[in-house]
Amino acid sequence: MFGYFALGEIAYGENIADYSTPSEFRKLLANPNAEFVYLVVLEPYDNALGSILDGSPPYGGAAFGEYETPYQGGIQRFYLSDKGYTTTPFDVELPNTYFAPKVDNPYTLDLSLFSGTSESGFSRGSAPGFGSLRIVNGDGDLDDLADMSWRGRKVKIYTGKSDFTFNEFELIFDGVSAGIEVDDAEIVINLSDQSYLLDRLIEHDLYEGTGSYEGFEDLKGTPKPLAYGQLTNIQPILIHSGKLIYQLHDGGIEAISAVRDRGVAILFEEDTDDLENTAPSAGYYNTDLSRGLIRLGSPADGQVTVDCQGDNSGTYVDEYGAILVRILQSRIGVNALEDNLIDKGAFSDLDAVSGLYLTEQTVISDLMDRIINPYGAYWSFTRKGLLTAGILDRPNIEEYTITDFEIDSGGVELVGVYPAVWKQRVGYKPVGLEQNSDDLASSTPDAVRELVSEEYRFLTSEKRAVRSADKNAVERTDYITAYNQTEAQEVLERLVSLYSVERRLFRVSVRKMLFRLYLGSVVKLVYPRFNLGSGQLFIVIGFSEDAETDTTILELWG
Repeated sequence: MFGYFALGEIAYGENIADYSTPSEFRKLLANPNAEFVYLVVLEPYDNALGSILDGSPPYGGAAFGEYETPYQGGIQRFYLSDKGYTTTPFDVELPNTYFAPKVDNPYTLDLSLFSGTSESGFSRGSAPGFGSLRIVNGDGDLDDLADMSWRGRKVKIYTGKSDFTFNEFELIFDGVSAGIEVDDAEIVINLSDQSYLLDRLIEHDLYEGTGSYEGFEDLKGTPKPLAYGQLTNIQPILIHSGKLIYQLHDGGIEAISAVRDRGVAILFEEDTDDLENTAPSAGYYNTDLSRGLIRLGSPADGQVTVDCQGDNSGTYVDEYGAILVRILQSRIGVNALEDNLIDKGAFSDLDAVSGLYLTEQTVISDLMDRIINPYGAYWSFTRKGLLTAGILDRPNIEEYTITDFEIDSGGVELVGVYPAVWKQRVGYKPVGLEQNSDDLASSTPDAVRELVSEEYRFLTSEKRAVRSADKNAVERTDYITAYNQTEAQEVLERLVSLYSVERRLFRVSVRKMLFRLYLGSVVKLVYPRFNLGSGQLFIVIGFSEDAETDTTILELWG
């Protein structure tokens, strides 16, 4: 963390270097004895709410010329606080608004970089964030909340001091409700971060089965392929067997560098935007780059494969962070993430040239885990609802020092010890289709045979001194999408620096540290036990914050 900003909490493009005029909230964080006031804005959907739709209704929905259409249901807003608060007439965003003192515990939140660990370090999967807030309702004033729809509805939580204007309060949680629990005394609003937006399938257009570029009956209802970045030996889909037309991307692509039949190159003839009516010569192929298509001049003897540079809608991108951003902004339908919801600066650091070929429907969050995590990287949503990403590296500079003074009565718990990795392998430059000698023609060049005989190329680092010193040392292999050996070597060296020494995971409960740390922050832990007397650097890989008790439980790896 730099200044008062935790890793990933600053929106892309914001100037984080100028602390000459710190905000009132940053001044508040600098005071370890600060008393916070919490403001909560809830937006459930009330099916009983009568509303008026202004403007023209959908065709056939009302009489011609009718412009005020009544309908049932709408969003209700509730303004609550732990201590009571009223905005001033000068609070432009929310003037003259009363926040009723109905909140018991305004905020708990659990976040983690990963959903689990394995014997050699992190397992795959970034964990979503969950939490809750508790509302006092012994008088029944808020019983109507139980009849409203809550799942997926917006929840915002702000914090500051009682003498702050509303504009000086800091947004500390921008997420959604995961449902509510109700009894005679209280209402619990379960919280979730924005990761629910990514728990859905990537949207592929489907073949209609009507012929031409829509395939025939055998393809009806199947997903059209999506190709991104630098791809090697992928299988295009035969969509017109009569005219030998194949598709490798649903849309425009940057280039096709090779087309092979059983490993033997087919010669290129021309690119055209009328592929159906432009047959190539025998032994050649034509392309329609604007539609991601190729057409052969002769029937293939076996499997057709393609090397290409994929999607170029707007611009061509081939770094794995940029590819994922492209998908997030174009292939998740109405939930596509706008620029203000993505920390593009963070994703630009995921810069290894890569490729991604999708022929089946895939859950976007699973895809992000599969692509990002093997690099020793992660993604998550910040407290403020911003999708961010980061690369783990060996901790070297602490942002905070944690001592007995900050540690509460729960002390320090050693959760796990992870053996050193003496042999680290990285698989890179995957091919879309492995082919053995039976799949290839006898005239296939040796270089192609070697390329397609294995799914990945491998780089290896062995530290035999580590193995000699630690009989529990293990081997580890990570499979990444990097296309270039140089970038794969850089990843290998960083993973070796992370995993070639024994690592420990501690759980530490600290006081007066709310909102000061975030996932990926580096802290120095000084403690009279566990050989921590002189202090050791750790990465924050998880935390649990509780506003009522003013405690933060940190998971520290290092």
